[in-house]
Amino acid sequence: MEKKYNPPIKEIKLMIGKSFDGHFQDDRLIFVIEGVIHLLLGEAITQKNIEKKMFIISKGTTYNILAKEESVLLLFNFQGYRRLFEHFFSSIDSPPKKYRFLTLSIHEKIGCFMDTIRVCLLQEVLKMDYYYVKLYELILLLTNYYEEKELQEFFLPFRYKNHTFSNFVMENHEKVKSVKELVALSNYSLSAFKKHFYETFGQAPYQWMKTQKAIRLYAGLTLTDKSLTEICDTFGFSSLSQLAAFCKSNFGKSPSMIRKMK
Repeated sequence: MEKKYNPPIKEIKLMIGKSFDGHFQDDRLIFVIEGVIHLLLGEAITQKNIEKKMFIISKGTTYNILAKEESVLLLFNFQGYRRLFEHFFSSIDSPPKKYRFLTLSIHEKIGCFMDTIRVCLLQEVLKMDYYYVKLYELILLLTNYYEEKELQEFFLPFRYKNHTFSNFVMENHEKVKSVKELVALSNYSLSAFKKHFYETFGQAPYQWMKTQKAIRLYAGLTLTDKSLTEICDTFGFSSLSQLAAFCKSNFGKSPSMIRKMK
């Protein structure tokens, strides 16, 4: 029996009030063709009332898509085709300091193109070679109907897939007491979080957070006049003895000895 072809474009239909969630193994470009959805993904990003728009969900990011009306979505998997987007980034040497989640309205011409894709899916004629042609056609349409800077920002996750994650960690790691709390705040699955973290920082999250805490603590002891009790409160130590044990383990000195080095 011939193996059924699994196209890299999928159509998802959602009845009102229904949702689907999880995390993708590869990046997805998603088009809301019909209806209205609410979206929750990644770093607690929430977007309400998404209608006739497209957006990107980066691989490993936990997502939840809820249909506020009967909705139809087209999901594009770009695994193996990133080179098609390189010309969008020819003028970008490094990632921006800030990345914001972005949706783009679906241009009328893009909408017509999506109609042909849906017909192909229905007739099961979208084979791999044909998919490549249609994907290239999509790139040409995007280039013709959207501004270059707009597309550069929109497709940043395809090139700097960990930039948003890095921002999130740097902005939130001081607000939590454990890796578990940071994972819960991120809205990533635990396995995806650990994978992203190692790819981005080159360390396991526990070890990295411990190192960052040690750096901040050393600065707190040597650069401020806070009492040791205040230092304990600031850095989440339950007692002076716990603070002393941490300092001895990480610096080889007691808090008082470190403070004398001011």
